[in-house]
Amino acid sequence: MAVPAVNLKPALAATARAWKRNLQAMFERAHFILGEELAAFEREFAQALDARFAVGCASGTGAIELCLRHAGASSAGGEVLTSALTAPFTAIAILAAGAQPQFADVDPDTLQMDPADAADRIDKRTTAIVPVHLYGQPCRIDLFQSLARASGKILIQDACQAHGARFRGRAFTGFSGFVAFSFYPTKNLGCLGDGGAVLTNKASVATRLGALRDGGRVGSQVSRFAGVNSRLDEMQCCYLR
Repeated sequence: MAVPAVNLKPALAATARAWKRNLQAMFERAHFILGEELAAFEREFAQALDARFAVGCASGTGAIELCLRHAGASSAGGEVLTSALTAPFTAIAILAAGAQPQFADVDPDTLQMDPADAADRIDKRTTAIVPVHLYGQPCRIDLFQSLARASGKILIQDACQAHGARFRGRAFTGFSGFVAFSFYPTKNLGCLGDGGAVLTNKASVATRLGALRDGGRVGSQVSRFAGVNSRLDEMQCCYLR
């Protein structure tokens, strides 16, 4: 008997009244990009995960890329250290940001990125560390926080598989200024297509990421700096909410 890997129909049916109501309100406003649904979802998602700010973007890949770009980790010749066991899109995001992925080994008991091996691989070319909270289980983010501080590297968390997870009771935003999420339909919190977000407790980071995702624009049609096109659509927020 063929057993499907995932069946999204029950979740769609169970939440139909709410997302249909949100969609109807969106159609009445006829505002489909960077509108009220996104603003509401960003507030609600941040609150649910004990963060001050959320910035919606086009995908989890885009979320990691935005963090790397904001943090200046995409310098020519720079390397970003991440886990050897993760979805390929972690490395794809690093490449998209202009850096080269460097892989650390994993702990055979937890399958999470090994902090000791990561420490051995850091050198002058390393610009950032991107540990992954794999399969919904937090990695030893406390050790990676200490490693980043000791080495002077930027710490960006790939939490694309870990919506709602905490490390020893603490929210992920308590360990670094960048936490990236994906809303691919099969995630713990999935939308109707691709989507992503970054959580942060820093207002300056949220403001800059909000401009970066929209081509470097800040409330006008003028690009103030080099950005990308990575926005979370209103339609996706209607369902995510």
